[in-house]
Amino acid sequence: MSKKRRITVEDLYKMKWISDPQISPDGKHIAYVVKSVDSKDKMKYENHLWMVPTDGSRKPYQFTNLCQSETNPRWAPDSKSLAFTAKQGDYTQIWSVPVNGGAPLAVTDNEFNAGAPVWSPDGCKIAYTAKVKPQQDQPETDSDVRYIDTLRYKLNGVGYLDKVSQIYITSIDGNETKQLTSGSSDSLHPAWSPCGKYLAFSSNRTEDYEYNSLTDIWIIDLQGENLKKLTNSEGPSSMPAWSPDGQYIAYIGHKMEYSSATIATIYLKETSGEEEYNLLPGFESMPRHGVGGDSVSSPPNGLLWSGTGHIYFQASKEGKTAVYRVEANPKAKLEQLTEGDEVLYGMSYSPATNRLAVSRSSFTTIGDLFVIENCERQQLTYVNDELLSEVALAQPQQFYYRFEGYSIEGWIMKPIGYQEGEKYPAVLEIHGGPHTAYGHIFFHEFQLLAAQGFAVVFTNPPGSSNYGQEFVTKTHHDWGGLDYRSLMAAVDYVNNNFSFVDQQRWGVTGGSYGGYMVNWMLGQTDCFQAAVSLRSTCNRYSQFGTSDIGFFNGNYEQKGNPWDNPEFYLKVSPISYVNKITTPLMLIHSENDLRCPITQAEEFYTALKWLKKKVVLVRFPDENHDLSRSGKPRHRVERLNYLLGWFTDHIKVDQEQYSW
Repeated sequence: MSKKRRITVEDLYKMKWISDPQISPDGKHIAYVVKSVDSKDKMKYENHLWMVPTDGSRKPYQFTNLCQSETNPRWAPDSKSLAFTAKQGDYTQIWSVPVNGGAPLAVTDNEFNAGAPVWSPDGCKIAYTAKVKPQQDQPETDSDVRYIDTLRYKLNGVGYLDKVSQIYITSIDGNETKQLTSGSSDSLHPAWSPCGKYLAFSSNRTEDYEYNSLTDIWIIDLQGENLKKLTNSEGPSSMPAWSPDGQYIAYIGHKMEYSSATIATIYLKETSGEEEYNLLPGFESMPRHGVGGDSVSSPPNGLLWSGTGHIYFQASKEGKTAVYRVEANPKAKLEQLTEGDEVLYGMSYSPATNRLAVSRSSFTTIGDLFVIENCERQQLTYVNDELLSEVALAQPQQFYYRFEGYSIEGWIMKPIGYQEGEKYPAVLEIHGGPHTAYGHIFFHEFQLLAAQGFAVVFTNPPGSSNYGQEFVTKTHHDWGGLDYRSLMAAVDYVNNNFSFVDQQRWGVTGGSYGGYMVNWMLGQTDCFQAAVSLRSTCNRYSQFGTSDIGFFNGNYEQKGNPWDNPEFYLKVSPISYVNKITTPLMLIHSENDLRCPITQAEEFYTALKWLKKKVVLVRFPDENHDLSRSGKPRHRVERLNYLLGWFTDHIKVDQEQYSW
């Protein structure tokens, strides 16, 4: 049998990514999105809808080919039609197509982009959100000058916020369209009442909405009147879901006890009363998929009601994501329905058949579709099997280490071609956030490093999510403190417990907060031989005013406003220690990054160059903070080539050790 080859950067062009699995109400079919690289243009993707029977009686088949991008499949209540979004011309519209044959028909014909369709219970209307310009106090002109008078005026991946999300409803024949909501703040997550007479949605309609996160659940009738505020939130509230009898709405929210580090829960609120219950007291895990990777994405599926008074949801604990079910009553019995070293990152539910559709990833599988019934699962797709059968993949080994009273989870990947008794260089990977986590999910970048002869080490230090509320708050007022020390303790643990790691050949890389930590480490230690800092921040003072969310993040994570506490902001800023850096550094940054603006990389690069240090800056035009996950395919390939090249150029790798 021939030996498998090493995975390459260019294998990204061959990958397919499954997302948004939607099971039909009758439980017989699953529609889902398959994303792939455009074979004719490596700067573009294609998204098409696919279909597969839940009993596996037919192989998966492509269901739509209307244009280059079809997304957001949503079933009609009778399971006979499928609505979806597609862009033909200038705007994304909603389309509907009979499942048993027939041409797609446009439901909307707007001069704006329509969001994901939400069917009314009778199948006669579709609700959706759309970003539209609010009524202007000043007449429109043809000038390209922007007049800005708001605090939140930009958002990464969106750009300038000159539009507001409003809720629309359109009849399925497209003859009648009505805008239901208005105002200067977004209206999101529309959900139909079982009677079809009302919509629930989330919106921040406080007078000071730009300066807080007090999002409430609202109810409105189909005339756009009789607006009712259902909740009195002390923090963000989102993803409303009506109970089948209409007496309750479940939603996801928290009370901002720890600002953006607060772990959300599921609340149950009476629609015609005052009673409200926390369904997950003491659970301490977000009701969502929360494990980061570079090859997996799917829209949030929210909360899914059964016909028996249960709510299904996904939650991540440690490095795994599972499906849970909770009773919708004050006693709130909670059950975990799935087990495994995996991340379930998309989900839908058929109450009629008690079947779940989920998409699944692991360390060595990119993503596939499964149906679950009575806790038994069946795999329905094998979209990347041909590619994965060709390449040698590293299976990470889990480890735990104790540090300052905490048990910290980590993993190490042996290099491909590993031979007993040999020594190998290692790269420490640091996740973003800081309130995110690594786990059992496919990571192309990690596999590439292993294929190039590196051991890959990644951990979830204090500040990471999925390990409880007390753990996730540990970066509060302490960036570069406990988090840094625990990461260096991980390096020490690996050096002392894995004899195949060469203690003199370490690299380090990370993105966003992980990029911050790379920059910070280089000013504190010289133990790394090379570093790559991705979409990073180096100056917490200037980040406050230049990032799209820096004022919220900085105010909590650091201490108040920077002008009130400049010494502290500069104390936790890597640029304050730039003169101590000796490690060769590559900075990779996107020019349209509004989360960590490229000026952060420029500040660090210029300071290091002025000091005649070894540093390079790689700039990606027309990309934002999400380059590594959803950037243009060719740019993603170029980013990975730069990263690998920097490490192999500056850390000796003996390729002759490998037999292929």
